Amino acid sequence: MHRLEVKKLILGNFMVNCYIVYTSNSKDAIIIDPGADPLQILDFINRKELNVKYIINTHGHYDHIGANNEIKSVLNSTIYIHKLDEKMLSSSTKNLSLFLGKLYKTKADGFVEEGDEFKIDNKVFKILHTPGHTPGSMSIMVDDSLFCGDLVFKDGIGRTDLFGGSSRDLALSIKNKILILNDDVKLYPGHGPETTVKYIKENNYMVDYILKSEKLNF
Repeated sequence: MHRLEVKKLILGNFMVNCYIVYTSNSKDAIIIDPGADPLQILDFINRKELNVKYIINTHGHYDHIGANNEIKSVLNSTIYIHKLDEKMLSSSTKNLSLFLGKLYKTKADGFVEEGDEFKIDNKVFKILHTPGHTPGSMSIMVDDSLFCGDLVFKDGIGRTDLFGGSSRDLALSIKNKILILNDDVKLYPGHGPETTVKYIKENNYMVDYILKSEKLNF
């Protein structure tokens, strides 16, 4: 079995986690959330001589899509995002770049839905639609690893007070898509350190609130 390799780059002013995922014996790769600093991303790609087949944005906020255009112009890789976040790519208001003094726009080459799959080498990356932070927020499952964007963090959860956010949707995504996974599944969030499903069940106070709250009427 080929071993999955995950390179995390912490990029930009918002310290977004960009993940470059490939296997130990293949040059094919996926970039998840190239949010900033394209030269840093490209430097790693070049040093490893990787062939980036896909660029996947977990959602449409600027800190997760900000290097899309530069990376695509060099690598000619295809960009994917959930259909429900399509409008964010072309709106500097919705993707929040305007509030940073930028008018950033990008576009996707294709759109994904729940259950869609990508493959590199013998590894299958499965899309889970996990709305809440944005309508089209999604997570990507491969082996015992989940790249979960800004849905949940080691010690917190994603914001829901931005365009399209929903606290109820986020709570349901965590409850129905994350907490049902094996305790040993490793979570790779959009910001901060990696964690596990077991850890957030036992130590994340916001997840604990979601599980216990009667207001959410699950």
